[in-house]
Parts: sequence; structure tokens; C-alpha cells
Amino acid sequence: MKRKKIFILLTILSLSLIPVLAETNPVPKGTNAYIEALPYFLKGNRYLAERSFEKAIGCYQTAIEIDTFFALAYQNMGTAYALKGCSISAADSFYKLGLLYFMINNIQMVNKTIEKMEELTPDSPLIKKLIDKLNEEKKEE
Repeated sequence: MKRKKIFILLTILSLSLIPVLAETNPVPKGTNAYIEALPYFLKGNRYLAERSFEKAIGCYQTAIEIDTFFALAYQNMGTAYALKGCSISAADSFYKLGLLYFMINNIQMVNKTIEKMEELTPDSPLIKKLIDKLNEEKKEE
């Protein structure tokens, strides 16, 4: 029952973000990549709720192969890796997520990504790399 509730919450959250992501997604208008990737993302969420981390990661990887700008897929894949105990892969996923947010100039989400990395992968050198990139961005302003 608890897994079902988690899956439902993840699905509702994912679907509620579609309009927001459509506005901030750097994919050119007219592409169907996000729509094609969404079923894999939702399936990954189900596996994540069931704690089937390998299956979840596989689904998120497929979603990312279809839509390389699918930020939530990177985020959930990083979470799955972290819960599985693969901190290097988790940090890599979150780092790529941070880079995506840089691409759309969403500094607030870059900062949230850094916070998530510090929470889940505190020893990763990619945290410093992302912070350095953030500091470079501030200097250029």
C-alpha cells in the first residue's frame, strides 16, 4: 500500500510539472521527445517506489536517451543511484542535472541541485565543479 501511495505521488508530481517543463525545457518547439520519454520516466518512478533500483535506473536512462533534456529523469536517476549506494553514478546524474539548469539559466535550481548533491553524495568532487561554475556565472554578471 505504501509503495502504491509513493508511486501515485511521484506520478502526480511528474504530471503536474509538465506545463512548467514545457516552458523551461531547452528542446526546440515541435519535438515529441518529452512525450515519448514520459512513459519510461513514469515506469521508472514506479520501480523507484518499489525500490527496484536497477529497473528504475534503466527506465530513466531510456527516458534520457530519448530526451537528453529531461531534467527530472536525471534527478530521479541520481536518487535511485544514491539509494542503491552508487554515489559516483548518483553524483554524475546530479551534475548533469545542474548543467541542464545552467543551460536554461535557472540558478535557483542549480543551487537546489548542489544542495541535493551535498546531501546524497557529500564527498563528490563534482559538487565543487558545479559550485565553481556557479561562481564563474556570478562573476560574469
